[in-house]
Amino acid sequence: MRKWAVFEKDSAIKKTLELLFLDECGDSIQCTLSKNFIDQYDHILAEDKCYKISVFYVSVNRGKYLASTHKYRLNFTNSTKVSELDDLDIPSTFYKFTDFKSILSPAFQREYLIDLIGQITDFSSEFVIIKRTGKERKRLRLELQDTEGTILPCILWGDKAIEVESHLLTSPTSPIVFAMRYGISDVFNSETHATTFFDNSIIVLNGKDRWCTEFRDRLLIERPNSSSITLKQSHTKDKKKSFDT
Repeated sequence: MRKWAVFEKDSAIKKTLELLFLDECGDSIQCTLSKNFIDQYDHILAEDKCYKISVFYVSVNRGKYLASTHKYRLNFTNSTKVSELDDLDIPSTFYKFTDFKSILSPAFQREYLIDLIGQITDFSSEFVIIKRTGKERKRLRLELQDTEGTILPCILWGDKAIEVESHLLTSPTSPIVFAMRYGISDVFNSETHATTFFDNSIIVLNGKDRWCTEFRDRLLIERPNSSSITLKQSHTKDKKKSFDT
Protein backbone atom coordinates (compact mmCIF):
# COMPACT_ATOMS: atom_id res chain seq x y z
CA MET A 1 0.00 0.00 0.00
CA ARG A 2 1.07 3.57 -0.76
CA LYS A 3 -0.41 6.64 0.93
CA TRP A 4 -0.20 10.42 0.70
CA ALA A 5 -2.10 13.44 1.96
CA VAL A 6 -3.84 16.09 -0.12
CA PHE A 7 -3.75 19.46 1.64
CA GLU A 8 -6.05 22.45 1.60
CA LYS A 9 -4.66 25.18 -0.66
CA ASP A 10 -1.84 27.14 1.01
CA SER A 11 -2.47 25.25 4.24
CA ALA A 12 -1.05 22.43 6.37
CA ILE A 13 -4.57 21.07 6.91
CA LYS A 14 -5.15 17.68 5.30
CA LYS A 15 -8.10 17.66 2.91
CA THR A 16 -8.02 13.92 2.19
CA LEU A 17 -5.76 10.94 2.73
CA GLU A 18 -5.25 8.92 -0.44
CA LEU A 19 -4.29 5.25 -0.51
CA LEU A 20 -3.24 3.05 -3.40
CA PHE A 21 -3.72 -0.69 -2.97
CA LEU A 22 -1.80 -3.15 -5.13
CA ASP A 23 -2.61 -6.83 -5.63
CA GLU A 24 -0.33 -9.74 -6.53
CA CYS A 25 -0.85 -9.08 -10.27
CA GLY A 26 0.23 -5.45 -10.01
CA ASP A 27 -3.32 -4.15 -10.51
CA SER A 28 -4.28 -1.20 -8.33
CA ILE A 29 -7.27 0.65 -6.93
CA GLN A 30 -7.32 4.03 -5.23
CA CYS A 31 -8.96 4.68 -1.88
CA THR A 32 -9.93 8.00 -0.29
CA LEU A 33 -10.33 9.02 3.34
CA SER A 34 -12.10 12.34 3.82
CA LYS A 35 -10.80 14.71 6.50
CA ASN A 36 -13.37 13.42 9.01
CA PHE A 37 -11.76 9.97 9.05
CA ILE A 38 -8.05 10.77 8.73
CA ASP A 39 -7.31 10.84 12.46
CA GLN A 40 -9.25 7.62 12.96
CA TYR A 41 -7.26 5.57 10.45
CA ASP A 42 -3.99 7.29 9.49
CA HIS A 43 -1.98 5.90 12.40
CA ILE A 44 -2.89 2.28 11.63
CA LEU A 45 -2.08 2.42 7.91
CA ALA A 46 1.59 2.06 7.02
CA GLU A 47 3.14 1.97 3.58
CA ASP A 48 4.41 -1.34 2.18
CA LYS A 49 2.11 -3.33 4.48
CA CYS A 50 -0.73 -5.68 3.51
CA TYR A 51 -4.27 -5.05 4.78
CA LYS A 52 -7.73 -6.50 4.61
CA ILE A 53 -10.34 -3.75 4.21
CA SER A 54 -14.06 -4.25 4.77
CA VAL A 55 -17.16 -2.07 5.14
CA PHE A 56 -16.58 0.76 2.68
CA TYR A 57 -18.45 2.32 -0.19
CA VAL A 58 -17.52 2.46 -3.86
CA SER A 59 -17.64 5.51 -6.12
CA VAL A 60 -16.57 6.37 -9.65
CA ASN A 61 -12.84 7.09 -9.89
CA ARG A 62 -12.59 10.63 -11.23
CA GLY A 63 -10.84 13.88 -10.49
CA LYS A 64 -7.31 15.21 -10.87
CA TYR A 65 -4.13 13.22 -10.30
CA LEU A 66 -5.66 9.74 -10.35
CA ALA A 67 -3.24 7.05 -9.15
CA SER A 68 -5.17 4.16 -10.73
CA THR A 69 -6.92 3.63 -14.05
CA HIS A 70 -9.53 1.47 -12.30
CA LYS A 71 -13.07 2.60 -13.08
CA TYR A 72 -13.96 2.80 -9.38
CA ARG A 73 -12.38 3.82 -6.10
CA LEU A 74 -12.94 2.86 -2.47
CA ASN A 75 -14.00 5.28 0.27
CA PHE A 76 -13.61 4.80 4.01
CA THR A 77 -16.46 5.41 6.45
CA ASN A 78 -16.42 5.54 10.23
CA SER A 79 -17.37 1.83 10.18
CA THR A 80 -14.57 0.66 7.88
CA LYS A 81 -12.63 -2.29 9.29
CA VAL A 82 -8.86 -2.53 8.77
CA SER A 83 -6.77 -5.56 9.69
CA GLU A 84 -3.11 -6.11 8.86
CA LEU A 85 -2.18 -9.36 7.13
CA ASP A 86 1.06 -11.28 7.05
CA ASP A 87 3.17 -10.52 4.00
CA LEU A 88 1.48 -12.00 0.98
CA ASP A 89 2.93 -12.58 -2.47
CA ILE A 90 2.43 -8.92 -3.35
CA PRO A 91 5.39 -6.91 -4.69
CA SER A 92 6.40 -3.76 -2.81
CA THR A 93 7.63 -2.29 -6.10
CA PHE A 94 5.75 -2.57 -9.37
CA TYR A 95 6.08 -0.32 -12.39
CA LYS A 96 3.66 0.23 -15.26
CA PHE A 97 5.69 2.45 -17.53
CA THR A 98 4.10 4.88 -19.97
CA ASP A 99 6.07 5.29 -23.19
CA PHE A 100 7.38 8.75 -24.05
CA LYS A 101 5.50 9.08 -27.33
CA SER A 102 2.19 8.60 -25.50
CA ILE A 103 3.10 11.22 -22.88
CA LEU A 104 4.06 13.71 -25.60
CA SER A 105 0.81 13.18 -27.51
CA PRO A 106 -1.75 16.04 -27.24
CA ALA A 107 -4.42 13.36 -26.71
CA PHE A 108 -2.73 11.93 -23.60
CA GLN A 109 -4.98 11.76 -20.50
CA ARG A 110 -3.01 13.90 -18.07
CA GLU A 111 -5.30 13.35 -15.09
CA TYR A 112 -3.56 10.03 -14.38
CA LEU A 113 -0.29 9.59 -12.49
CA ILE A 114 2.41 7.91 -14.55
CA ASP A 115 5.44 5.68 -14.15
CA LEU A 116 8.30 6.40 -16.53
CA ILE A 117 11.86 5.32 -17.21
CA GLY A 118 14.61 6.82 -19.34
CA GLN A 119 18.28 7.65 -19.60
CA ILE A 120 19.40 11.06 -18.36
CA THR A 121 21.23 12.73 -21.25
CA ASP A 122 21.40 16.33 -20.02
CA PHE A 123 20.45 18.46 -17.01
CA SER A 124 20.35 22.04 -15.82
CA SER A 125 19.36 23.67 -12.54
CA GLU A 126 18.36 27.01 -11.11
CA PHE A 127 16.69 28.60 -8.11
CA VAL A 128 13.29 30.11 -8.90
CA ILE A 129 10.77 32.25 -7.04
CA ILE A 130 7.29 30.75 -6.72
CA LYS A 131 4.83 33.59 -7.34
CA ARG A 132 2.07 32.12 -5.17
CA THR A 133 4.22 31.84 -2.04
CA GLY A 134 7.15 34.16 -2.77
CA LYS A 135 9.50 31.37 -1.68
CA GLU A 136 12.62 30.19 -3.44
CA ARG A 137 12.83 26.59 -4.69
CA LYS A 138 15.39 24.52 -6.53
CA ARG A 139 14.33 23.51 -10.04
CA LEU A 140 16.14 20.76 -11.92
CA ARG A 141 15.42 20.10 -15.58
CA LEU A 142 16.36 16.69 -16.93
CA GLU A 143 16.42 15.49 -20.50
CA LEU A 144 15.36 11.84 -20.65
CA GLN A 145 15.80 9.48 -23.60
CA ASP A 146 14.05 6.15 -24.12
CA THR A 147 15.36 3.16 -26.05
CA GLU A 148 13.85 4.53 -29.29
CA GLY A 149 15.64 7.86 -28.92
CA THR A 150 12.51 9.85 -28.02
CA ILE A 151 13.33 12.79 -25.73
CA LEU A 152 11.11 13.81 -22.81
CA PRO A 153 11.87 16.78 -20.52
CA CYS A 154 11.38 16.12 -16.81
CA ILE A 155 11.21 18.80 -14.10
CA LEU A 156 12.07 18.12 -10.45
CA TRP A 157 11.52 20.54 -7.57
CA GLY A 158 12.84 21.11 -4.05
CA ASP A 159 14.49 18.26 -2.16
CA LYS A 160 14.12 15.80 -5.02
CA ALA A 161 15.87 18.23 -7.37
CA ILE A 162 18.71 18.66 -4.88
CA GLU A 163 19.10 14.90 -4.31
CA VAL A 164 19.15 13.98 -7.99
CA GLU A 165 21.49 16.82 -8.95
CA SER A 166 23.90 15.81 -6.18
CA HIS A 167 24.02 12.29 -7.59
CA LEU A 168 24.61 13.57 -11.12
CA LEU A 169 27.46 15.81 -9.99
CA THR A 170 29.20 13.13 -7.92
CA SER A 171 28.45 10.02 -10.01
CA PRO A 172 28.25 11.13 -13.66
CA THR A 173 28.92 7.62 -15.07
CA SER A 174 26.72 7.02 -18.11
CA PRO A 175 24.18 5.64 -18.71
CA ILE A 176 22.21 6.88 -15.70
CA VAL A 177 18.80 5.22 -15.68
CA PHE A 178 16.06 7.40 -14.16
CA ALA A 179 12.82 5.74 -13.03
CA MET A 180 9.89 7.58 -11.45
CA ARG A 181 6.71 6.21 -9.92
CA TYR A 182 3.63 8.39 -9.41
CA GLY A 183 4.73 11.28 -11.59
CA ILE A 184 2.50 13.56 -13.63
CA SER A 185 2.49 14.86 -17.19
CA ASP A 186 2.06 18.60 -17.64
CA VAL A 187 2.13 21.25 -20.36
CA PHE A 188 3.79 24.60 -19.61
CA ASN A 189 4.50 27.30 -22.19
CA SER A 190 3.45 24.84 -24.92
CA GLU A 191 6.07 22.30 -23.78
CA THR A 192 5.02 18.86 -22.57
CA HIS A 193 7.09 17.49 -19.72
CA ALA A 194 6.96 15.05 -16.84
CA THR A 195 7.25 16.26 -13.27
CA THR A 196 6.81 15.09 -9.70
CA PHE A 197 3.45 14.72 -8.00
CA PHE A 198 4.23 17.17 -5.18
CA ASP A 199 6.51 15.23 -2.77
CA ASN A 200 4.81 11.88 -3.37
CA SER A 201 6.71 10.65 -6.41
CA ILE A 202 9.34 7.94 -5.92
CA ILE A 203 12.57 8.40 -7.89
CA VAL A 204 15.18 5.69 -8.43
CA LEU A 205 18.54 6.18 -10.14
CA ASN A 206 20.28 3.12 -11.58
CA GLY A 207 17.92 0.80 -9.75
CA LYS A 208 18.78 -2.86 -9.25
CA ASP A 209 15.20 -4.11 -9.72
CA ARG A 210 14.31 -6.09 -12.82
CA TRP A 211 12.57 -3.15 -14.54
CA CYS A 212 15.59 -0.84 -14.37
CA THR A 213 18.01 -3.65 -15.19
CA GLU A 214 15.99 -4.73 -18.24
CA PHE A 215 15.77 -1.13 -19.48
CA ARG A 216 19.51 -0.61 -19.10
CA ASP A 217 20.30 -3.86 -20.95
CA ARG A 218 17.89 -2.99 -23.76
CA LEU A 219 19.28 0.55 -23.97
CA LEU A 220 22.85 -0.69 -24.41
CA ILE A 221 21.72 -3.06 -27.17
CA GLU A 222 19.44 -0.71 -29.10
CA ARG A 223 21.42 2.49 -28.51
CA PRO A 224 25.04 1.38 -27.96
CA ASN A 225 26.33 4.98 -28.02
CA SER A 226 24.31 5.75 -24.88
CA SER A 227 27.19 4.57 -22.70
CA SER A 228 29.45 7.33 -24.08
CA ILE A 229 27.13 10.28 -23.40
CA THR A 230 28.80 12.96 -21.28
CA LEU A 231 26.42 14.73 -18.94
CA LYS A 232 26.60 18.52 -18.88
CA GLN A 233 25.27 20.92 -16.29
CA SER A 234 24.15 24.50 -16.79
CA HIS A 235 23.85 26.12 -13.36
CA THR A 236 22.08 29.50 -13.12
CA LYS A 237 21.76 29.95 -9.38
CA ASP A 238 22.13 33.72 -9.52
CA LYS A 239 19.39 34.20 -12.12
CA LYS A 240 16.02 34.12 -10.38
CA LYS A 241 12.85 33.44 -12.35
CA SER A 242 9.25 33.48 -11.21
CA PHE A 243 6.95 30.51 -11.68
CA ASP A 244 3.31 29.73 -10.99
CA THR A 245 3.17 26.26 -9.42
